[in-house]
Amino acid sequence: MKVLLISASAPPMNSPESIQVGRYLKHLAMKHEITLVTSKISGGWEPADEGVSEYLQSVFKVIRLQTLYSSVASILRRVWPDLLFPDDSAAFAWQVKRVLRQIDSKPQIIFSRAAPFSSSLLALKISNHLNIPWIMHLSDPWVDSPFLRVSQLRKRRLRRLEQECVTRAHTVTLTSHKTIDFYKKKYPQWAHKFKFLPNVFDEEELNTSPINFNTNLRFVFTGRLYGNRSINSWMDSIEMAMAQNPGIESQCEFILAGFFTEENVKRIVQTNCTNVYYLGPISLKDAVSIQRTATVLIVIDAMDEVDERYNLFFPSKLLDYLAAGRKIIAITGRNSTTHDVINGKYGWCFNQDNIIELPSFINLVVKKYAEHDKSFFDSVGDFSEFAAKSNSERLQQIFTEALGYAN
Repeated sequence: MKVLLISASAPPMNSPESIQVGRYLKHLAMKHEITLVTSKISGGWEPADEGVSEYLQSVFKVIRLQTLYSSVASILRRVWPDLLFPDDSAAFAWQVKRVLRQIDSKPQIIFSRAAPFSSSLLALKISNHLNIPWIMHLSDPWVDSPFLRVSQLRKRRLRRLEQECVTRAHTVTLTSHKTIDFYKKKYPQWAHKFKFLPNVFDEEELNTSPINFNTNLRFVFTGRLYGNRSINSWMDSIEMAMAQNPGIESQCEFILAGFFTEENVKRIVQTNCTNVYYLGPISLKDAVSIQRTATVLIVIDAMDEVDERYNLFFPSKLLDYLAAGRKIIAITGRNSTTHDVINGKYGWCFNQDNIIELPSFINLVVKKYAEHDKSFFDSVGDFSEFAAKSNSERLQQIFTEALGYAN
């Protein structure tokens, strides 16, 4: 099967979306002729990472499109915001003719992944031009994302585009069941189009090494913190745990790594705790390595109980953590997708109702570690439903169904 895969964020970029694209690509390209359309590396929060480029080994062809530099996009956002539609990667969707010129032969099907949502817009245009089936994947909610901060006029434009894309696409795949329910209610006439395609882990990345109780206890966070995803609750809990039990400072360490906003970095720097370390942005290889040295891994979501849209997100970081084989402490909403996946199976969840208990729980973890209580740190549950291989096979079945419908 000849597949045109369109994603502005793809290997070798080091970003959550790019890594997910890579994990699906790895398996799809073994059985199909994949032409990948993506962006040239622009740096910033999506730098090049040679470790991620390994996912491209079996890809038939890669077409890289130039997008706007972040400095240019920043200026346009102030002086001509309507030009950046639907997002800062707008230039990606302008280059339909360039893509068509570089395609070696007509693809049978299009698969797009967003965000950025310019990937969907480019796929819509090419699908209309070639008149072939299109599968649209939305990793996050689009118009209804609580992180979207735009004018009402712009939101109306985005709403019309989202509706056009949902109408035109043969199937719309989404990462969580909560998001599927949300979109089915929003577009009841297209309810049959929405299907589950989760974030995945690669089975080869599974860590089977046991915890070494002869080293310091390590709490590890790797990921991105921005918007309502704040380090404050975690840092507050660390400091309160130290105040309750000063002796633990020599028994454990708190490792933080990834792209953080300036406000989050400042909060870390302000602490008086000497066992808290911020490593800054790191490569995928280093992230995996640090995760495997962890005793407990940390997830930080937006804890917003008023806006239920925050519950729709399925952080791709969860899959990296599950593959690391370590228990997880999740700071998240009580009704979030993260809570549904983690609580009682792969770790413990803290929300606005019980976040006050987290400092004492940190001390409990330290105590259990000192006692070498292996059962306390063992994960239970079957997360095979998130395996890259089986979900790639599910995606291939969606392709086959779309082609059968088209024919």
